[in-house]
Amino acid sequence: MKQVKEQTTQQSGSPHTSGGGGGGGTKTWTITGMLRVRESEIEGTSKDRALKGIEVKVQASDVSASGPWTTWGTARTDAQGAFRVTEENNGKTRFFRVQARLVASDLTVEDGSLVDLSKVDIADRNWRLIWKSSGQLSGPSVSLGTKVIASGQPHDLGSVEFRRQAMLWYLHRTTIDELKRQDAWFAIDDQVKVLYPARGGFQVSYLNGAVIHLQEGTSDWKPDVALQWFWQAWHNFHTGSTSEYFRAGFAAFAMMATMHELWGARLKKPYNRRYVAAGLSISTMDELEHEPLGVQHGLRLLRCGGRRSWWSHLFGTAQKYPDNREDADGDGKPDEPVEAGIKQRLTGRVVPVNEPDHLTFWEILRAFRADRKHGWSSDFALSEADGDGLLAFIARVASIHELSEDTHAMLIDALDPLSTKEPFEWLPQLVAAER
Repeated sequence: MKQVKEQTTQQSGSPHTSGGGGGGGTKTWTITGMLRVRESEIEGTSKDRALKGIEVKVQASDVSASGPWTTWGTARTDAQGAFRVTEENNGKTRFFRVQARLVASDLTVEDGSLVDLSKVDIADRNWRLIWKSSGQLSGPSVSLGTKVIASGQPHDLGSVEFRRQAMLWYLHRTTIDELKRQDAWFAIDDQVKVLYPARGGFQVSYLNGAVIHLQEGTSDWKPDVALQWFWQAWHNFHTGSTSEYFRAGFAAFAMMATMHELWGARLKKPYNRRYVAAGLSISTMDELEHEPLGVQHGLRLLRCGGRRSWWSHLFGTAQKYPDNREDADGDGKPDEPVEAGIKQRLTGRVVPVNEPDHLTFWEILRAFRADRKHGWSSDFALSEADGDGLLAFIARVASIHELSEDTHAMLIDALDPLSTKEPFEWLPQLVAAER
């Protein structure tokens, strides 16, 4: 894969001298268009997504629609997927073709079979043909309009693989940009490279540094799986944790939180105790830390919102289902039977007002970062005494976000599958005169 500069559009002032169809004097040509991808995997409904930041190359020929081709310039699409290339050139008419590839300094999505030891795509096979003129055009303004990568479209626009690659670009581009917008530290300090379809002879997808290999013949290109691989890479670049349980649980949680923050997906609640004990066969906190679903459960608890958040959640016990679980369809059964319930009111209890009752996704991510103010001189890392990560991370979160000792204890108790105490029971009661 060739490394490209952020802006490589050829500058005017050095016109090509080929005469072109019909001769004519030098004029400034302008080639414009917009590029989108049609996908239904992210939100479950078909939408055309703007492809921001990809590279577009414009080529011209004064001989035929088959070339030979002269490159007039390359440009990068803006936030709406629009591009513009200008060129001073003589001649009245030209044949044109426009190609695109999913390449930037911090993100690349490409066919895994194109990777070689030198990391150079000698044949430029990453380029995809998105438009070609059927005849000579007189210009000087040439507009492609909006080109959509979707089934049934001409040229490479209709390629199934290219559509999936473009969807992966949109997914990762949007995620990376939002991370940088929230906090520069959130960025992965390397180029994220998504290889799809990876054709290395392996049967499963895998991660190598910031290179995500999404295996051919699997559905790992879909958003819920691809984002988990991205967040595993993020975890490796931002922590000193080597626990596979914590990394996998964190990645599954971060995928869910990303889908909620960026595309409005439902934010799942933590599990209820009965499901943890009976469904996951977990009865101790040590077992909870050794199960990715247990780690995800703990991180969901930190993030959960609604009403009075932590304090309003109901976990039940291993012997009893929790009350007040969602039943939107009114069939008498909970819509999400594995999740915690919600207490409607906290009448008679004193709720803390000087500390949070839940954390945002971004606040959880910031707890991975060194915080010398609260005594954390390095980014999150685990020592042998820290176990497998979840409880050590919750202790760090409680310190950095200044949670009280009681709140910290409540969070741990809420995760205990054999506890019989609900979060609201940790709150002091109002005396009769205050009610």
